[in-house]
Amino acid sequence: MKTLAFAGALMGLALGATVSANAAILDFDSGQASYSGLNNLTGYSQDGMDFAISLDSGDPRASGANLFDTSACANSNNQTTNCNGNDDGDLVPTTTANGVSGNVLIRQENGNRGNQFGALDDDATGTGSITFELLSGSAFRLLGFSAVDDGRFSILVNGQELGSLAPGADRASASTTFGVSPIINVGGTFTVRFEGSGAVDSIRLAPVPVPAALPMLIVGLGGLGALARRRKRPA
Repeated sequence: MKTLAFAGALMGLALGATVSANAAILDFDSGQASYSGLNNLTGYSQDGMDFAISLDSGDPRASGANLFDTSACANSNNQTTNCNGNDDGDLVPTTTANGVSGNVLIRQENGNRGNQFGALDDDATGTGSITFELLSGSAFRLLGFSAVDDGRFSILVNGQELGSLAPGADRASASTTFGVSPIINVGGTFTVRFEGSGAVDSIRLAPVPVPAALPMLIVGLGGLGALARRRKRPA
């Protein structure tokens, strides 16, 4: 009876307690980007999650996924200025109220893929997509995303669109929140679809809660098994 009571207590603890999971944001600023060749983004790591990134585009002008630094095009009032050799001032909103800042994710236009200053200087028009594959890290759900410029953007999992947005004009931005999305585990993918020019500023994720006492439960059940085996041994 004591053994059963102990097992029941462990089970109740495991089911009743969960690790609190705060939302994470892929902001394309605080993580580590990986490249192949000239300005071709192939991976991104942040908050213990590692992603492989690939471009699938029907637009021959798009040469790869890339990061564009909006701060290179804005003055202290966040107004578009010289851009330091970058051509794409329309990726910089005219006010800070929309929260777009720092690096944004683009499909790099092939003809402008790095000028003489090495700048990341233009986003492709037309339709195409960027796919993220979770290589390592905790499972998560997608919560929403934000984007800037005049294209239409959407995020899909398993071919199903979770949500979309259309900022509507140059330098405009928008954000959207999803309902409950599928869980993305290691090896799983999600896709950002671009219809026209523009950039994604951030993607919001919610790590999937893990039972806090699960390791304790596994150890406890292992101990119960060992106890049962000892009791079965002849004296």
